[in-house]
Amino acid sequence: MNSVMKLCTPAKIYFFLAIILLFLSFVNDMQNKDKDKVCLGKLKCKNKPLYYLMNVLFILLWSWVLNKLCSYGWVKLSWFLLVAPFFILLVLFIMISYMVVRMAKNMNQANSSLSSGMGMGMGMGMGMGMQQQRMQ
Repeated sequence: MNSVMKLCTPAKIYFFLAIILLFLSFVNDMQNKDKDKVCLGKLKCKNKPLYYLMNVLFILLWSWVLNKLCSYGWVKLSWFLLVAPFFILLVLFIMISYMVVRMAKNMNQANSSLSSGMGMGMGMGMGMGMQQQRMQ
């Protein structure tokens, strides 16, 4: 624990967040009926000890990398590598939310035009009538 407290701030934040998320994953997995497999949604890993071992090793490695960057004076890069995935997810979430709202508005507009009698059938008929009037 002493070596964890010596980590620079970005590495320390990453380490604690990753350990908390790994613990939550473990608690979620304890509710799984299949005790030999790790379940994360539809994903099932067959080797549970290897899954958790690889996660712990990755957490240690990435914390070490972030700390090394800090020790070389690249603290801003370390912060960027910590924050960038969250920022990218936020941007993607906003973009997807915008697209869903826009699609819902388009569907509401289409439904309201169909219910008011200006659907495809009426619109086509009116357009054909106007073309015939122009031709005369």
